[in-house]
Amino acid sequence: MLLLAIIPSCAEEFALATERPTTQGLTGGPDSLLAQKTLVRQNDPLVLPGDLLPQFDGVQIENLRLFAHNESQFAVIPFQIDERGPEGEFVFTGGQAAGTDVDKGHFDYNDEVVFLAKDVGGQVSKSEWAELGDRGSEIIIIDPKDDSRKGWVYLIHFPENPPPLSNKDYVKYTPGKEIVQSDYYTLKYMKGSPFYMDIIYSRKAGGNGEDFFDRVKVRLSVEAFFHLIHIEKTEEDFKSFVIGWKDGPVRVLRKVENYFRILFNLSSPSIFSVNEYYERLTYTPVQLTIPFRLKWVFNTFGINDWTWRIYGDFPGLKGGMAYTDRNLDGFRFTGNHTPEYFEKNIDMSRFNWGYNTKEGVGTWFPNLLLPEMLYGIVTLYVVDDEKYLDPPDDTPGLIGAGMKGRWEEFNPDLMKKLEPGTYELSLDTYFPHPSIKIEEVEEWLQIRNFPLWVEVGETMGENILSEPRNDKGTYAYKEEQEDDGEQNFCGVLTDTRGRELHLHRIYFYAGSYRVTPRTNIVGRLFTKEEYIHLGFEDIRRLDHFYEKTDPVSEMKNPMVQKLTLRNGEVIDLLGCKPCGFSGRLPDGKKIFLWDTQIRSLVFVDFRGKK
Repeated sequence: MLLLAIIPSCAEEFALATERPTTQGLTGGPDSLLAQKTLVRQNDPLVLPGDLLPQFDGVQIENLRLFAHNESQFAVIPFQIDERGPEGEFVFTGGQAAGTDVDKGHFDYNDEVVFLAKDVGGQVSKSEWAELGDRGSEIIIIDPKDDSRKGWVYLIHFPENPPPLSNKDYVKYTPGKEIVQSDYYTLKYMKGSPFYMDIIYSRKAGGNGEDFFDRVKVRLSVEAFFHLIHIEKTEEDFKSFVIGWKDGPVRVLRKVENYFRILFNLSSPSIFSVNEYYERLTYTPVQLTIPFRLKWVFNTFGINDWTWRIYGDFPGLKGGMAYTDRNLDGFRFTGNHTPEYFEKNIDMSRFNWGYNTKEGVGTWFPNLLLPEMLYGIVTLYVVDDEKYLDPPDDTPGLIGAGMKGRWEEFNPDLMKKLEPGTYELSLDTYFPHPSIKIEEVEEWLQIRNFPLWVEVGETMGENILSEPRNDKGTYAYKEEQEDDGEQNFCGVLTDTRGRELHLHRIYFYAGSYRVTPRTNIVGRLFTKEEYIHLGFEDIRRLDHFYEKTDPVSEMKNPMVQKLTLRNGEVIDLLGCKPCGFSGRLPDGKKIFLWDTQIRSLVFVDFRGKK
């Protein structure tokens, strides 16, 4: 990997600006406990980036263990370390995409330590945990909504003979059969499909061990050439091929190559995404490529209307209940409701969340993470009719719910400002018990809305390496000081932990780092339905904070992005929780942070094409 040295102009500006197996010999008495665990959240996956742990840089990953202190003793808890390459791509252990990192099994700044909130413990004195190995770190987990709620774990390196790993495996993957399974759920995929087709709740999880799901359905209807042509697309126009995977004890990663047959059966470019699976939730990226400006496409092809629906078909939940934030009393699926019944008795307007459940069977609780500005155009879609024809499907009829959007709901201003490129949504699925109550919903939504803070406390051991390895396995970087003529935006990013990161080559992503990098932001004004397009060169500073409610869509807990422009004007836009920024550190390392991890970003300089 080459070091992209920071350009001089930027440098000048910076100067201004559950199962816890016992491990013999690792007990700690009650007197060593400094603080009890007060963290209440249980189901959150925790991902600790290696840039917070420089004292482990260069150690063998196989010699690291993660400990928690519970019941007056230390124990190794389930964890895994997922390696990333120099550009941030995961390293997979199976499939055609399998390979190794350039550091050949050594820990570095962009590797990830993954564990679950339910396994953290109390705080102990450094004199206790420092005796476990030759270097270590105290890791503090904090609830951002109540910073008095905390938990602790300890990452320890052993020079040799580390203690056994935990024998707990929270989630498993069966390649070829495309089955992902935990103690709470089983997901099955049809070959070539990006969406799961079966959901089974085990009896241990409160289900009956039977599949209650037909499939996730994606339906697109287009009226083109001034109503002369009607085009229908379904989830079967998405094609997906698994090309890599990693099956760890805490997280399963599946890398898939996706295609979508767009208008007139033209295939989209190949798009790669990585699905993540944990014990009680999944993250499924859904990527959309817009090859042209939408206004040009609509004018050229004479498109009069465009309707899309994303919903679940779950015949096994007949007799169960559905809830949304606008229908807190719920409604029962009977298999024979008419559209008129729903229009009269159910609020079908804009909504923020919803779930469907039947006691003794299971729960389908999807959470489609959209940029905040799109929530206002999404309405509820429900069909409860066993005689309804809705092919392709596996079970005739439709008992299902989801969301619907129509082109007429799109503000023309947004259509003009949305640029070509790849965008990413995330379909999260949570697996709560089949008798989940309304008051328990926030426990699941806050996993993404208010991610747990992960901080490093006391450490033991000096940094092993001053510089990471390059692709030859040595520790020397070749400096590169060429100006390629492209815009190079520099800034100081402050994350939610208070760290200040000096970055150059900053980019914004409408989704993860796998989508089109941009040097501009499109957003909706916080108080009204008006859209703004601003380049980084217009922005001096951005700050993220939360409001109670969006006055336009009535969405709860929206993120707001306060932009201070170079001309002194201040603009409040709706933020984007599933979006993020990347940049290069002064030594050339590339990092990516979600907007939920960023407190502020100050642009101090830019250089490039005028």
